[in-house]
Amino acid sequence: LAYRPAFLVALLLLIIGNGAFKPNLTVMLGRLYVDTGATREESDPDAWAKRNAAFQLFYVGINLGAFVSPLVCGELKAVFGSGPSDPAGYHAGFV
Repeated sequence: LAYRPAFLVALLLLIIGNGAFKPNLTVMLGRLYVDTGATREESDPDAWAKRNAAFQLFYVGINLGAFVSPLVCGELKAVFGSGPSDPAGYHAGFV
């Protein structure tokens, strides 16, 4: 690596950004379906059903993206790369 300190700073920023991203989204999603009951038995059952469906969709989206992204990057490398030993094709997957 030509600029190791810059690489480490960039890696640290990515780790911090990703660590702040998913927990905040989960909290925001949970607050969309706030109910007034203190326990599940006292609250609106429709709110619980909507909240559970929203979390299921949220996690399906995360897992689907994790599954599809390496396939898309590999296909972009195959289309834009000049051969199997050419790493330049991977740059297209991160644009």
